[in-house]
Amino acid sequence: MLLLYFTLYALTLVCTGVTAVTTVNLIIMGEIETLLGIIVLFMTLVVAFFVIVPPIPGTSIIFALTIILYTCFVPTLKEAMNKYQLDAIDYKQTKLAYDRLKANPLALSNVLLIAESAYARGLIGPAIRMMESAIPQLPAAMTVNEVARLKSWQRQSPSHEQFRPHACQKCGIQNEPEQIFCRRCGHEFWLDYMFVGIAQASPVRRAFQAWIAVSGALIAVTVLGPLAPFPLNLVVYAVALGVATAMVIRLLVRSGGTAA
Repeated sequence: MLLLYFTLYALTLVCTGVTAVTTVNLIIMGEIETLLGIIVLFMTLVVAFFVIVPPIPGTSIIFALTIILYTCFVPTLKEAMNKYQLDAIDYKQTKLAYDRLKANPLALSNVLLIAESAYARGLIGPAIRMMESAIPQLPAAMTVNEVARLKSWQRQSPSHEQFRPHACQKCGIQNEPEQIFCRRCGHEFWLDYMFVGIAQASPVRRAFQAWIAVSGALIAVTVLGPLAPFPLNLVVYAVALGVATAMVIRLLVRSGGTAA
């Protein structure tokens, strides 16, 4: 048992150090706000303290597992953040193509760029229809590669479902796949389907919010425990951890949010 607790203490110290260094680096790089980083550091230190000085006998393991599991998740944030940043770049390029097309409806080469972006995002039917509508209106010399690309897409034999109309997220009207702008309100509605993640908070921000939710729930149970009308035992901690986990899942998979 002594060896178990010694291992938990050692892992907690290592994980606390890793989390602290990672958080400080993210603050310096501007990936997260300073205030959010400070809150994460504070929560981490409090949880680490409760591992060493448990508020209730036997709760060291709960706090230790919380910080260890979170630290194990941290390395995956780098890959997620890289993908998020690449998506942000693609979004800006596609949005620029939309802006150029809006300024000059005859600049149909931008439709090809939007179609390629749609295809890369899995919207194969709309991408094919956009290409089919734009290519015949452009000089043949300009569309040699695009014609070959279109034939390659068509050979994939996308299902009928891929060509169904899509609703504009702004006004709700249904638009055909080849429609670039919403036929009612003019909204660039395909951006809403291509870049859903850009509308959300960055993976790092969501992960930190999740950590604050988990650690905050456990700390709140600990601090408010003496005020409870019944003894605070491990069962209550398990329930609190379950509620916190539900909050984490909601934070990580929610469809809304504010981009960092």
